[in-house]
Amino acid sequence: TIQAAAEAAADGAVITVLEDQVLNEKLNLHYPDKSLTIQGAEGKDITISGGADLADQTLLSGTLSGLTLKNLTFNNGVVKSLTTTGPMVVEGCTFADTVRNQGDKSGVLNVSGSGDSATLTVTGSTFRSLKLDEAATGAEFVGLYTNGTWASITVQDSVFDEIAGTALSLRGSDSIAVTNNEISNWASGSHEDAGRAIRVDFGSRTGEQSLVMNGNKLTAGENAKESYAKIGEISGENAENVTLNVEKNYWSGKDPVTGVVSEGNPVLEIVVKSGDEETVLTPDRMAE
Repeated sequence: TIQAAAEAAADGAVITVLEDQVLNEKLNLHYPDKSLTIQGAEGKDITISGGADLADQTLLSGTLSGLTLKNLTFNNGVVKSLTTTGPMVVEGCTFADTVRNQGDKSGVLNVSGSGDSATLTVTGSTFRSLKLDEAATGAEFVGLYTNGTWASITVQDSVFDEIAGTALSLRGSDSIAVTNNEISNWASGSHEDAGRAIRVDFGSRTGEQSLVMNGNKLTAGENAKESYAKIGEISGENAENVTLNVEKNYWSGKDPVTGVVSEGNPVLEIVVKSGDEETVLTPDRMAE
């Protein structure tokens, strides 16, 4: 089993999954001193899916010093409470076909960084057909959800489609790059049409903060009611240290500066917070 291989593996080991796996118990990768690679066999479409007895639909969790997931498909379950103190790479993976009954706002891939050496790279991966069960009390089922402390977060060359909420919800880093992704049909089946293509929260931290968001194609579905992208919780005292590069994106045929979605919501929303007061800006006003 993958669990047995991970238990026996040395730091830096590569575990190759040769056959599809149906899990009725989650993979508990609690190896704080290990960095592991778990990959699908070359030339095969390897699927890890949740079985009928899998608790809370959690396929994988744990704490490692580094983790690479490569060429694997995850369905009917989520990756949850997964923490790294070093690099985490998700390459060529698919997270799909999951109906979630949850009472909170979380994602199919939930990852947390811990420390200055933690980095996240999601590349060439697909997130699709993520749905909320009718009994779910949480408002959204997110694609990628990050928290904790990351030196950097990079999401590139990936596809997000039919997400019952926000496609990318990114927080916990002062250096974020979202480039060359295709994001469509977010807020598809969320409660009250909640959700955006991208949400970035810088929080109340100070110092240099940057977001590079280039070359993305955002195609809104009929349920998109909120701003397509929200850059939030920028500290008013730190605004002069924040660099936003949001050029060369396709905004579903709308102008990110002057366009509106519904009820006056801007296409691109930037929120600066000073004390208890929040100011919503569009890109042309950020320099102010």
